[in-house]
Amino acid sequence: MKEKEMRENREWEEKYYKKEIIELYQVLNDEEIKTLEKLGITIQKGKIYTEREFDEIYMELAKFDKDETGLYGNEREEKTNEQFEKILNDETHTEREKILINMYYIECAKNEELEREEKDKLSSTEVAVEEYNSIMTRLDEIGKKCMI
Repeated sequence: MKEKEMRENREWEEKYYKKEIIELYQVLNDEEIKTLEKLGITIQKGKIYTEREFDEIYMELAKFDKDETGLYGNEREEKTNEQFEKILNDETHTEREKILINMYYIECAKNEELEREEKDKLSSTEVAVEEYNSIMTRLDEIGKKCMI
């Protein structure tokens, strides 16, 4: 890496990990804080969060979200299986590629199971989907305003 790139990278890391950017307790209302607490996410009063800490809170909250395809459980699994079979039956792929694709598919299946378990957590909380969507949107807005 060039010296300039290294310096820029260090500066970015310094800002991301150490620069305090927002006191969430001040910008979230009581209802939003209670919703986060129901989901096991605690916002500390008086703490000014770094961008990294904000991202960690956001990622904890995102665990309760559905995936980007909008499909749940068996629907997503069936679609993935169809795509996988199509790739494996494609004669243009070498055996090595098929092995790698198979390994990738197995890893994806494991990750999907973990994701499904995480998503089921929302239904086991006292948080309604509307509350969840509201706090997710609110954190999106906050993040856009204060990120480096």
